Amino acid sequence: MSKLNKLPVFKETVYLILDGEASHREEAEFMKFIATSRWHREYFENEKQLHTLIQKSIERQPMPFNLQELIQSQVQEEYNKNTEEEKVRNNK
Repeated sequence: MSKLNKLPVFKETVYLILDGEASHREEAEFMKFIATSRWHREYFENEKQLHTLIQKSIERQPMPFNLQELIQSQVQEEYNKNTEEEKVRNNK
């Protein structure tokens, strides 16, 4: 029995394929699986259409030149905040 029979696994595989993150083996196994099930095939086709529609409707924006620094700074702020909160909890 294919692990794709389990709905969470099936849905995760759908999104991996749509995002181009599935391996060739996973994609081949998936296509073979949906060929045997009308419901799974229709679900995949609906998600594929929605995925395409969303991609076409998203306006592409240039990446900020300092994106890496912005992310690192936010991560550092969150880390500092969590460290301070942990120190307060440990001192109680």
